[in-house]
Amino acid sequence: ECSDHHSSYPPCSLYLSLSLSGKKRKPAWTDRILWRLRATAPFGQAPNARKRGSVSGLSSGTKVTQHFYRSHMEYMVSDHKPVSSIFTLQFPYKVDMPLVTIIVEDEWNSIADATCTFKAAPNFARSSWDWIGLYKVGFKHHKDYVGYVWAKQEEADYHRVEHEVRATFNI
Repeated sequence: ECSDHHSSYPPCSLYLSLSLSGKKRKPAWTDRILWRLRATAPFGQAPNARKRGSVSGLSSGTKVTQHFYRSHMEYMVSDHKPVSSIFTLQFPYKVDMPLVTIIVEDEWNSIADATCTFKAAPNFARSSWDWIGLYKVGFKHHKDYVGYVWAKQEEADYHRVEHEVRATFNI
Protein backbone atom coordinates (compact mmCIF):
# COMPACT_ATOMS: atom_id res chain seq x y z
CA GLU A 1 0.00 0.00 0.00
CA CYS A 2 1.43 3.36 -1.03
CA SER A 3 1.32 6.60 0.93
CA ASP A 4 1.20 10.17 -0.27
CA HIS A 5 0.91 13.62 1.23
CA HIS A 6 -2.49 15.31 1.40
CA SER A 7 -2.04 17.84 -1.35
CA SER A 8 -3.18 21.42 -0.85
CA TYR A 9 -2.59 22.68 -4.37
CA PRO A 10 -5.29 22.70 -7.10
CA PRO A 11 -5.53 20.00 -9.77
CA CYS A 12 -2.84 20.75 -12.33
CA SER A 13 -4.07 18.79 -15.34
CA LEU A 14 -5.36 21.21 -17.98
CA TYR A 15 -4.18 24.32 -16.19
CA LEU A 16 -4.61 26.28 -19.43
CA SER A 17 -8.07 27.14 -20.67
CA LEU A 18 -7.22 25.47 -23.99
CA SER A 19 -5.58 22.07 -23.87
CA LEU A 20 -2.32 21.94 -25.80
CA SER A 21 -2.66 18.21 -26.35
CA GLY A 22 -6.15 18.32 -27.89
CA LYS A 23 -7.41 15.80 -25.34
CA LYS A 24 -10.62 16.81 -23.60
CA ARG A 25 -9.58 15.63 -20.13
CA LYS A 26 -11.10 16.87 -16.91
CA PRO A 27 -8.77 18.42 -14.32
CA ALA A 28 -7.48 15.75 -11.95
CA TRP A 29 -5.09 15.25 -9.04
CA THR A 30 -2.47 13.57 -11.18
CA ASP A 31 0.91 14.76 -10.01
CA ARG A 32 1.84 12.97 -6.81
CA ILE A 33 4.76 11.31 -5.11
CA LEU A 34 3.69 7.87 -3.95
CA TRP A 35 6.00 5.98 -1.60
CA ARG A 36 6.07 2.87 0.55
CA LEU A 37 8.39 0.84 2.73
CA ARG A 38 8.99 -2.68 1.50
CA ALA A 39 8.18 -5.33 4.08
CA THR A 40 11.04 -7.74 4.78
CA ALA A 41 11.09 -11.08 6.49
CA PRO A 42 12.43 -11.13 10.06
CA PHE A 43 15.96 -12.53 10.43
CA GLY A 44 16.00 -16.29 10.11
CA GLN A 45 12.64 -16.43 8.32
CA ALA A 46 12.59 -17.51 4.70
CA PRO A 47 11.69 -14.72 2.22
CA ASN A 48 8.63 -16.63 0.96
CA ALA A 49 7.25 -16.75 4.51
CA ARG A 50 6.33 -13.05 4.45
CA LYS A 51 2.74 -12.22 5.21
CA ARG A 52 0.78 -9.34 3.76
CA GLY A 53 0.43 -6.54 6.27
CA SER A 54 3.60 -7.43 8.17
CA VAL A 55 5.78 -4.71 9.69
CA SER A 56 7.14 -2.49 6.93
CA GLY A 57 10.71 -1.46 6.53
CA LEU A 58 14.16 -2.91 6.80
CA SER A 59 13.62 -3.64 10.48
CA SER A 60 11.24 -2.64 13.25
CA GLY A 61 12.85 0.78 13.74
CA THR A 62 12.58 2.07 10.15
CA LYS A 63 10.47 5.21 9.65
CA VAL A 64 9.81 7.57 6.73
CA THR A 65 8.54 11.12 7.30
CA GLN A 66 7.53 13.48 4.52
CA HIS A 67 8.24 17.10 5.53
CA PHE A 68 7.61 19.12 2.39
CA TYR A 69 5.48 18.69 -0.73
CA ARG A 70 5.13 21.28 -3.47
CA SER A 71 3.68 21.66 -6.94
CA HIS A 72 5.76 23.85 -9.28
CA MET A 73 3.00 25.78 -11.03
CA GLU A 74 5.48 28.10 -12.78
CA TYR A 75 6.45 25.42 -15.34
CA MET A 76 4.41 25.80 -18.54
CA VAL A 77 5.85 22.99 -20.71
CA SER A 78 3.24 20.31 -20.03
CA ASP A 79 -0.34 20.02 -18.85
CA HIS A 80 1.03 18.29 -15.73
CA LYS A 81 3.04 20.22 -13.18
CA PRO A 82 6.15 18.73 -11.56
CA VAL A 83 6.14 18.18 -7.81
CA SER A 84 8.95 17.92 -5.26
CA SER A 85 9.19 16.62 -1.74
CA ILE A 86 11.63 16.31 1.17
CA PHE A 87 11.73 13.10 3.22
CA THR A 88 13.58 11.92 6.31
CA LEU A 89 14.49 8.24 6.53
CA GLN A 90 15.24 6.96 10.03
CA PHE A 91 16.61 3.48 10.57
CA PRO A 92 18.45 1.67 13.34
CA TYR A 93 22.19 2.34 13.26
CA LYS A 94 23.10 -1.15 14.37
CA VAL A 95 21.78 -4.26 12.67
CA ASP A 96 20.85 -6.88 15.25
CA MET A 97 22.05 -9.81 13.17
CA PRO A 98 24.64 -9.47 10.40
CA LEU A 99 23.50 -10.30 6.87
CA VAL A 100 26.92 -11.76 6.04
CA THR A 101 29.44 -13.32 8.42
CA ILE A 102 33.03 -13.96 7.29
CA ILE A 103 34.99 -16.70 9.04
CA VAL A 104 38.79 -16.85 8.77
CA GLU A 105 40.09 -20.10 10.28
CA ASP A 106 43.76 -19.23 10.84
CA GLU A 107 46.33 -16.55 10.19
CA TRP A 108 47.47 -16.26 6.60
CA ASN A 109 51.22 -16.86 6.47
CA SER A 110 51.35 -17.14 2.70
CA ILE A 111 49.17 -16.26 -0.25
CA ALA A 112 48.19 -19.94 -0.54
CA ASP A 113 46.53 -19.65 2.89
CA ALA A 114 44.19 -16.86 1.77
CA THR A 115 40.88 -18.68 2.17
CA CYS A 116 37.80 -17.77 4.11
CA THR A 117 34.25 -18.96 4.48
CA PHE A 118 31.23 -16.73 4.53
CA LYS A 119 27.67 -17.33 5.65
CA ALA A 120 24.78 -15.34 4.23
CA ALA A 121 21.56 -14.90 6.19
CA PRO A 122 18.56 -16.70 4.66
CA ASN A 123 16.78 -13.38 4.00
CA PHE A 124 19.84 -11.82 2.28
CA ALA A 125 19.37 -11.52 -1.47
CA ARG A 126 22.65 -12.48 -3.12
CA SER A 127 23.86 -10.70 -6.24
CA SER A 128 26.35 -11.50 -8.98
CA TRP A 129 28.05 -8.22 -7.98
CA ASP A 130 28.89 -9.39 -4.42
CA TRP A 131 32.59 -9.32 -3.54
CA ILE A 132 34.81 -9.71 -0.50
CA GLY A 133 37.59 -7.19 0.01
CA LEU A 134 40.81 -7.28 2.01
CA TYR A 135 41.59 -3.98 3.76
CA LYS A 136 44.45 -2.60 5.82
CA VAL A 137 43.63 -1.60 9.39
CA GLY A 138 42.34 1.99 9.52
CA PHE A 139 41.05 2.21 5.95
CA LYS A 140 38.94 5.31 5.19
CA HIS A 141 36.98 4.40 2.04
CA HIS A 142 35.42 1.25 0.61
CA LYS A 143 37.68 1.60 -2.45
CA ASP A 144 40.84 1.43 -0.29
CA TYR A 145 40.98 -2.37 -0.58
CA VAL A 146 44.27 -4.23 -0.97
CA GLY A 147 42.53 -6.86 -3.06
CA TYR A 148 39.14 -8.43 -3.61
CA VAL A 149 37.53 -11.60 -4.86
CA TRP A 150 34.09 -12.08 -6.38
CA ALA A 151 31.72 -13.99 -4.11
CA LYS A 152 30.03 -15.74 -7.00
CA GLN A 153 27.09 -17.99 -6.34
CA GLU A 154 26.90 -21.07 -8.51
CA GLU A 155 23.54 -22.75 -9.15
CA ALA A 156 24.58 -25.69 -6.97
CA ASP A 157 25.20 -23.23 -4.08
CA TYR A 158 21.65 -21.87 -3.77
CA HIS A 159 20.72 -24.16 -0.87
CA ARG A 160 24.10 -24.05 0.90
CA VAL A 161 24.53 -21.87 3.98
CA GLU A 162 28.35 -21.65 3.95
CA HIS A 163 30.43 -20.70 0.92
CA GLU A 164 34.23 -20.94 0.64
CA VAL A 165 36.23 -18.29 -1.19
CA ARG A 166 39.89 -18.60 -2.19
CA ALA A 167 41.74 -15.48 -3.23
CA THR A 168 45.19 -14.49 -4.43
CA PHE A 169 46.16 -11.00 -3.34
CA ASN A 170 49.24 -9.12 -4.51
CA ILE A 171 50.37 -7.75 -1.18
